[in-house]
This record gives sequence, C-alpha cells and structure tokens, in this order.
Amino acid sequence: SSDDNWSTTNSIANTTTSLTYTNLSTTTKYRAVVTSGACSSDNSNEITITVDPSSSGGALTSNATVCETSNSGTLNLIGFVGSVTRWESSTNNWGSTTNIVNTTTSQAYNNLSTTTKYRVVVSSGAGACASANSNEVTITVDPASDGGTLSTDATVCSGSNSGTLTLAGSVGSVTRWESSDDNWTTTNNIANVTTSLTYTNLTATTKYRVVVTSGACVSDISNEITITVDPAANGGTLSSDATVCEGSNSGTLTVTGVVGSITRWESSDDNWATTTNISNTTTSQAYTNLNVTTKYRVV
Repeated sequence: SSDDNWSTTNSIANTTTSLTYTNLSTTTKYRAVVTSGACSSDNSNEITITVDPSSSGGALTSNATVCETSNSGTLNLIGFVGSVTRWESSTNNWGSTTNIVNTTTSQAYNNLSTTTKYRVVVSSGAGACASANSNEVTITVDPASDGGTLSTDATVCSGSNSGTLTLAGSVGSVTRWESSDDNWTTTNNIANVTTSLTYTNLTATTKYRVVVTSGACVSDISNEITITVDPAANGGTLSSDATVCEGSNSGTLTVTGVVGSITRWESSDDNWATTTNISNTTTSQAYTNLNVTTKYRVV
C-alpha cells in the first residue's frame, strides 16, 4: 500500500487473496505481489481508496433583528469542508423545514414577515461522508410599531385639576410621552415608559401623545388627546349699591370683569338666609318698585 503514489511503499504481511481496510484517514493505493514458483514476481493492477475529509458545516453569520414591514440582508457561510448541498429555513424552530435550492455560500432574505431560522447542509466528497449542518442563525422579525389609542380628551379648570391618561392597543414598548401647549410648535418630552400618565394642576390647554417603538422598527405615534383648561371662574364686580324709596324705584345693576359665562343672578331680602334664583344670563339686571331692602349677586 502507499499513501503517496508509491513514493514510499508499505508491505503488508498478507498472503491471502483478500484484504480488509478500516478507518483510513488518507487516500491510499493498494496492489498485490504474486510469485509463481521460480518465476519473477508480478504486480496486480492498483486500486485507489479515495478518502474524503469529513463534512463540516462551517460557520454561518449572523443573527439579526429586523422589522416586518421592510427588511433585507445576506447570510454568509465560511470555514466549511465539502460542498454546499442546500440551504434550509424554518419558521417554527425546525418543527418543519423548507429546503432552499441554493448551493452557493450566501443566501439573501427580503421582507420576512415572521422570525426565521437558517442553516446550511454541507457534504464532503461524492456522498461517501455524512452531511453536516452549519450552525443556525435566527433573523428575528419584530412586528411593526403601533402607537395605539390614547384616551381621553377632558376639560378641566385651571390650577386645580388632575387625571390619568391611558394607552391601549399599542404594539411595541413605550419610548416616551410628549406634550405641547402650543399645538406641537414646541414639544416637551416626558420621561415615562409606562402606558399611563397622570397630569395635575395644568394652567394651559395641553395636548398629549405617546411614542411607541417595536424592536428594530421605526417608532409610531399614538393619537393625540387634548386636556382643555378653562380659566378659573371670576364672578366680577357688580355695581352699585343704592338707596331708594319703597314702592317707587327702579334701576339697573351691571356686572363687569367676569371670567366665564353667567349662569344666573340671585337675590335675597333676608341676607341670604333664603335665595331667589333669577333666570338671567346677561351682564345686567333691572329692579323696579322694590318694597324691601334686597341684595343681589351674580353666579
């Protein structure tokens, strides 16, 4: 036998017509030397046991995280031994496998909609060696960001108010909340990554929204809600006191400097022990022919 094309020869002590070989690690040639009596020896033909190296799947690179709405990339195989037989992919952790007709060392992916694993099957030689798989890589596909629904609009009074805003139906993680009191000409970033936000004692009408980000995806913004802040009511100044004669008198009271809308006027002839509501939502109230001292005020 020889593993260097007969540059050197290994004599095998075997005088039978058969020879068993086992666990060869290199390509080896064999021949038999035959002698007939007093005649010179003669060699048989040679045969070659070609030893293919064991298959090695090599190293597949690399894991990635992408967004379902738009993604692409290329996987590359290095350090393998043998020839690429095919690529394989799976979307259920190899519960089922999709064979990809590709015998090159690279595989492109594009616009995946679900997390997908890939691996490469490599075979050394003409089928003498068992195939080997590369490592697997995972392309994790994040769902598209969805800002969700923020609720709800409210109207409050300036300086003494509170409430809680709640986000529902979002996809991804809350990156931050944002607010504005000038219709988003300027924006105030709020360091809050939860799905609720409490406001308190606002003095100006304020809008809120939430920025949500899902993994590798572009952020999305929720709807906006508005907390309308009404100025605190101010009853204004009612003028003016007067002294009149019972039974024959008249005059008009006028209120100025109010903040808000007039709900009603009120009067009392017993220093507010009892109150008479007057259905008047204007800024003036006439009186005529009063026969008892009467107080007035505006709500």
